[in-house]
Amino acid sequence: MCPGGRSTRGALPPRLALARGGQRPRDFHTTAPLTEEVIEAGKVDDHHVFPRGFLKELGRGGEIDSVLNHALTDRATNTSIGKKAPSVYLNEIRAALGPDLDTVLESHRPPTGDTSPLMRNDFDEFLTWRVEHFAEALAQRAGNASPPAPAVAPHLAKLNARIETVELALRELILSRLENDPERLPPHIAQRARERIHAAARKEPGLGIRRSSDLDAHLEYLDLRDLQDILTTKPTWPDFASIFGTKETLVSRFSQLADLRNAIRHSRTVSDVEIKDGEAALLWFGQVFESSEREEVAADPQRG
Repeated sequence: MCPGGRSTRGALPPRLALARGGQRPRDFHTTAPLTEEVIEAGKVDDHHVFPRGFLKELGRGGEIDSVLNHALTDRATNTSIGKKAPSVYLNEIRAALGPDLDTVLESHRPPTGDTSPLMRNDFDEFLTWRVEHFAEALAQRAGNASPPAPAVAPHLAKLNARIETVELALRELILSRLENDPERLPPHIAQRARERIHAAARKEPGLGIRRSSDLDAHLEYLDLRDLQDILTTKPTWPDFASIFGTKETLVSRFSQLADLRNAIRHSRTVSDVEIKDGEAALLWFGQVFESSEREEVAADPQRG
């Protein structure tokens, strides 16, 4: 919600049409619905959710102006935000608005709750969440016709498929080493998975609740960085240390893989460096899995 965005003077901005249930987005300062009068009086404009200064400090300056990173914000609120992390400025706003903040946030369709990507300052997860939920909002307004998926270059599509293979292999490894016991997940990861399972079940009753006690069901609702947390968190790292060697190397390879994955799946320009680093990570994970498989076969010949 930082400075820099389209003017909202005059006619109501098109983004108002995406409000939940046809309702107008609400003002972050007063919580009032954003009518033309409120927009004019509060100098409401289109600003960044993850502030420009905050993303620049993270080295993500090239992704600031994604349409997903915008919301309608009054001038007073935007000025107070500056370059603060979302978790910081949202807690400050909550101190003034209390539970009404969730109502305001829901009207603009960013994620809410203490474990949301905004409260974790997780920009990639925030973008993923908004893509999914904007699609729902558009379907509500325009019907269920799906827009054509953006074309992905063939070499990137192949890399994306290889990344998917690594993610699935990581899930299988975690499932095996943690013996399908969700109680062995780090508590914050288990909570995140349960929230996503229940959110999916609310959309389609019965979809995830039946299997929510299985570790496999939890893993289906976790992303690549969540898998990294499972592997590297102190209580679970001993279960995986013999496979991955050092935690520092594993984290580095995850970063390379995540950078390539997110660039492809968010239809961003993928640099040659991101491709080379991502390919190196894919080769590394492949070698790790092959070595682990050989060791398991040697220990239990019947597996071969």
